[in-house]
Amino acid sequence: MVNEVLRLLRVYNDIKSSELAEKLDLSSSYISELESGKKKASIDIINKYSAFFEIPSSSILLMSESLDDQKQNLKYKISRALINMLQNLEKNAAVETI
Repeated sequence: MVNEVLRLLRVYNDIKSSELAEKLDLSSSYISELESGKKKASIDIINKYSAFFEIPSSSILLMSESLDDQKQNLKYKISRALINMLQNLEKNAAVETI
């Protein structure tokens, strides 16, 4: 989820992708591909974002890890809810057949 953190940094700081591309000496299309997840950010790219937004690279990686954990947690909650629903359906079906 590094891509999402990079995008959020740009959006939070109210910078257009074309402006950021110019400042980082990258193309606008490359910024777009990075932020959409079509391209993976190298450590050099993370360092460029880090320097521009004046935050440690480790913070970008930590935020990315946090987003990944939230996504996994949501998947777990959804799967648990589906399992519970199926178990309840099974119990109701058993009661109806009695």
